[in-house]
Amino acid sequence: MVGRILILMVWLTVGIPVHAVQAADGSRWTMGVGYAVIAPNARTSGLEIDGNPLPGAKMLVSDERANLLWLRRRLGKDWAVSTALGKPLTVETQLHYNVTGQTIPALPIEAAPLMLTVHYAPQALRFRGLQPYVGAGGVYVLVDACEFNEGFNNFSEQWLGQRPNDFDMDQPWHVLWELGADYRISDHWKLNGRVLGFSGSSRARIKFDGGAVMEVDMEYAPRIYSLSLEYQF
Repeated sequence: MVGRILILMVWLTVGIPVHAVQAADGSRWTMGVGYAVIAPNARTSGLEIDGNPLPGAKMLVSDERANLLWLRRRLGKDWAVSTALGKPLTVETQLHYNVTGQTIPALPIEAAPLMLTVHYAPQALRFRGLQPYVGAGGVYVLVDACEFNEGFNNFSEQWLGQRPNDFDMDQPWHVLWELGADYRISDHWKLNGRVLGFSGSSRARIKFDGGAVMEVDMEYAPRIYSLSLEYQF
């Protein structure tokens, strides 16, 4: 499923009719490799066990870093469409329980953000090789849980008398914004810096082998800070 959606995202990026691009100076592609820091900016509330609130408990989410392959296709003089490909991120989550003061690693979650943005880079703002741009588009985050941490398993057995065995989370689409700038080094090479972000909310559920269900509301406003070296051809 992930592979099919990735293929679709690439097709949407590269499958624009050629005549729409040739209105500028021919088909222009940009491909680059960059380093990105992803700040989830996630907050949790309403943690419940079988519908009963659990006071003093919340989930924590770590910041992550990743290498991304950026692919961009120009659509005329001022417009372009782009996407990013990369290995799914492994986001660490922790359960913090104020009553005991414990912070317990819960489970790693693999997250694959599928992004597509349209850029507007007005030529009037170009200055000495620096070209700022703005972008907007959509993002869908595929989420898949790894194995639960043994510390969380032990805590759950002591606390509930049950072990966790399943995780699922709502995965809606979100509107994505982007701010960036290209700095031209030569005719083909450029440096790119960009910030992307979106906001939303989801509900996550952890199911236990005895039938109990832990649910938590999550609000998030992730920011992706990326610096990349790109080649235009």
